Amino acid sequence: MLKHFFYMFFILIAALACTQKESKTISVLKPEKSPVDALVEFSIPDASKENKSYSASNGSEEFILQAAPALLNGAGSEGNRNFCAILPAGITGGKYAIRPAQTEPVFTFKENEQGQLEVFEQNKPVLTYNFGMQLANDAPERYRRSGYIHPVYDLQGNSLTDDFPEDHYHHRGISWVWPKVFVEGKRYDLWHIYGMQAELPGIHQVFEKWLTKETGAVCTILQLKNFWELEDSGEKVMDEWVSIRVFRTTEFGRAIDISLTWKALASIEFEGQTKKGYGGLNFRFAPREQTTLFSQEGNEPDSDLKNLPWADLSAVFNNSDHFSGAAVFQHKDNPDFPAGWCLRHYGFLGIAWPGVNRVSLNPGESITLKARIWIHEGNATEGMCEEAYQAFQNPPQITLD
Repeated sequence: MLKHFFYMFFILIAALACTQKESKTISVLKPEKSPVDALVEFSIPDASKENKSYSASNGSEEFILQAAPALLNGAGSEGNRNFCAILPAGITGGKYAIRPAQTEPVFTFKENEQGQLEVFEQNKPVLTYNFGMQLANDAPERYRRSGYIHPVYDLQGNSLTDDFPEDHYHHRGISWVWPKVFVEGKRYDLWHIYGMQAELPGIHQVFEKWLTKETGAVCTILQLKNFWELEDSGEKVMDEWVSIRVFRTTEFGRAIDISLTWKALASIEFEGQTKKGYGGLNFRFAPREQTTLFSQEGNEPDSDLKNLPWADLSAVFNNSDHFSGAAVFQHKDNPDFPAGWCLRHYGFLGIAWPGVNRVSLNPGESITLKARIWIHEGNATEGMCEEAYQAFQNPPQITLD
C-alpha cells in the first residue's frame, strides 16, 4: 500500500513538472482604449516554430494565439513564422499564462479548374485568388491575366470587386500593377499588359508555386510566388512574393492583410502614369449606388496623388438594403508613407506609389509594400475605419516573459 502511495506521488510530481515546463507567460502592454478588436501579429521565440495554437488567459480574459507565417513582420522571406491573435476591444493587458490549445479552423479553401482558389469563413465566401490566366467572354484576348484577388465579398456575401469592367477592361479586383515598367531601358506596361493601345510588347504576372495554404481559429494565410515574364523574349525579369492573410470576422469588420515583395532579376524601373500617377495597389469596385469616398479628412472628391494614410469607398451593393464598403490602410513602414492616392467615384481606390516618381531596382534588389483591407458594414464612420486604422498602426505589444 505504501509502495503504491509513493508510486502515485512521484507520478503526480512528474506531471506537475511537465505542466510547469510547458507553461509560459506573456505580457500584453495595455493598449489605448478602442472600440474595435486588435488584430495583431507578434513573435514568441522558438514557440512560433512549433506550428501550435495556444490559449492565453489571465483568469478573466482569454484569447487564442495561432502560429502562422509572418506577413507584416518579417515578410518577404520564405519560412518566417510568427503568431496571430485577436485581442478583444476591452482587454486590460498585463500577464497571461499560455498553454497549448486544441482549436478548430474557421476557414476552408476550394480550388477550381479555372485556376482560382476560393476562401470561405464558416462556409461564407470571403475572397478568391486568381492564380490561373483569366479572360472574360466579351473581353479582347490581350487582357488575359492572372495574379489578383476577385471577388472580394462584404460581410453579407455581396461582391465588392469588379473584373473586366467595360469602361476599363484592364481593371481587375485587387491588383498590384504599374502602367510604366522599364526592363533594361525598354518600355512595358503591367497595367494594360500590352500598352493602352496594344502598342507595346506584353508583360505578364505568372504563377510559379504555392508556398503556404494554412487555416486556423484566428486567421488563414495564403502565400505564393509569381514572376514577371516578357512575352517577346520569354525572360523572367522579376520575382514576386504574395502573402494574403484574412482574420476571423469581428464585430465591426473583416481584415485582409496583404504583403507584396518584388526582387529584380534584371535592371527594372517602374512608375505611375504620367501626371495622374496611378499604379500600385489597386481596388476596383463592383457596380453600386450612392457611392461615397471618405478619409481621415472627411468626404473626398475625385483626386490624384493626395497623401492620405487611408481611404474608403462605401455604397449600396447588389441592390442591398444597407451600406457596406472597404477601406485600404497603408502600412507605416512602406516607402514614402503616406503615399498619394487615385480616388474615383466610378469605383476605384488606388495607392498611387511611387506616383510620378520612378523606382529603380538593380538585379538582386528588392522592395516590400504592405496594406490592410478593412471590410465593413455601413459607411466609413459606422464601419469604424479610423479606429480600425489606429489599431492596425499601433497594435498592443506582446512579449514573452
